[in-house]
Amino acid sequence: MVKKMVQERAVTRCYKKLFTALAFGFLLFAGVVVSHQAQAAVVQQIVVTGNQVIPDETVAGLAGVSIGTDLSSAEVNEALRRLSDSGIFASVEVTLNGGVLRIVVVENPTVNIVAFEGNKAVDDQILAQIVRSKTRGPLNNSVALADAQAIIAYYASLGRFAADVRPVSIPVSDGRVNLVFEIDEGKVVGIDRISFVGNEAVSDARLRRIVESNENGLLTFIFGGNNFDAARIEADKTALKDYYQNRGFVDFEVLSATTELSDDRQSFRLTFVVSEGFRYRFGALGIKSEIEGVDAEQFLRFIKAREGAIYQAQDVRDTIEKIENDAADKGLPFLRVVPDFDRKDEDRTVAVSFRLIQGPRSYVERIDIRGNTTTHEEVVRRQFDLVEGDALNARKLREGVDNTRATGIFGNVSTDVSEGSSPENAVVVVNVAEQPTGSVGFGAGYSSDSGFSAFVNLSEANLLGRGQSFSLDVNVGENSQSGSISFGNPALFGRDVFGGLDLYYRQVDRPASSFQTTNIGLKPRA
Repeated sequence: MVKKMVQERAVTRCYKKLFTALAFGFLLFAGVVVSHQAQAAVVQQIVVTGNQVIPDETVAGLAGVSIGTDLSSAEVNEALRRLSDSGIFASVEVTLNGGVLRIVVVENPTVNIVAFEGNKAVDDQILAQIVRSKTRGPLNNSVALADAQAIIAYYASLGRFAADVRPVSIPVSDGRVNLVFEIDEGKVVGIDRISFVGNEAVSDARLRRIVESNENGLLTFIFGGNNFDAARIEADKTALKDYYQNRGFVDFEVLSATTELSDDRQSFRLTFVVSEGFRYRFGALGIKSEIEGVDAEQFLRFIKAREGAIYQAQDVRDTIEKIENDAADKGLPFLRVVPDFDRKDEDRTVAVSFRLIQGPRSYVERIDIRGNTTTHEEVVRRQFDLVEGDALNARKLREGVDNTRATGIFGNVSTDVSEGSSPENAVVVVNVAEQPTGSVGFGAGYSSDSGFSAFVNLSEANLLGRGQSFSLDVNVGENSQSGSISFGNPALFGRDVFGGLDLYYRQVDRPASSFQTTNIGLKPRA
């Protein structure tokens, strides 16, 4: 009996708890509905206060509301978010009461000028292209802080990892401020040591000459060129792979490239971990056509590699290029060459069969160059063996990217291809990022023959943004003076011909022989 009574009480308690939970849920739901109905209302009037420059209609438009709109509390919050995200206002308050939507704003001041202080290595014009804050626009502190970080990132790409940037707004009058970026450029962080791990067939000294990154040296403070650059390390990986694969190491890999900043933040240690693999030779080489009416025999003469020779990836690329170029001259612009490899590990040979296929029919409708702030567009265009109307060729695009990067004017080059006005047409966008191309060097010395001497060197690899080179050298000593001016044009008369002109002057006094020699010369180069 007692057990039965306990069970009945337990069941009763369960029913009470269930009833209480249902009642609470009902009341909560009813409260939400009532609350929603109480807060939702039709906007009958919009009152904007606090604005001095921006009209009421513009504020309401930014909020995304109008007379007659039925607003809930969530939509009021959404209007508040839209106004805050506009970046125009320092503070925003939005309330809805009895059909009256009140918007109280405090406008951000207007930027009078955007200025840069403390920068010597980078011109104001370059920095102005980096920042998003603009003259006559509203001051947005979040954007200004992001601009400061963007400038710091740019200095890091130049090897100045200790750079510091602080945005400061200076009130002027009438709600205007001067936005000044105070810059501490810091010193260039160089590479103290370049090491290689895993290489056995090639010495460290030889690999250091392959990579573009350089170690600190005795004259680094004069000539520079060893600053750390992540983009340069990626180019180093490619250079190492090309070097090995052109010497038979088909499995070569750069497993990692790690950098370690010293405790004093004054130098880096760069370490490449590589896997060389085994050296291979060419096996059988052949060519076959999958295009009706195209005889593969006519292209056999372009296979220069021979069976048994050390495998070189460049030989394969050269063969592909020559066959496709010759096919284009024969009226086959869409013929493509696909190399098929048959590697035999037992005798370490790689047989190559060049397969001729019909590529997709697509023509270049337009070529756009983007990212060149000072460099003229034709400097980039002439690196590509493609013009509007040509058949689109992926290999020529890759070669154009390599040629553009090899000019030394750009730190990063890439291409994007998208469909043009029709599926048969393509728009090619070439994206470039310019890098500093000028340098200044100076020094002094002493020798028993000529006494004290000093020299100054100025050079520019992208003169006036035309891709032309210019250098000035002056050397003055107790018994000798010399100077030279050099000018070079890599596209003489718009063709792929380098033309240069050197003007020099040398004067040497020989007190022991009581005579003086003077040489003046003009030397053209092509």
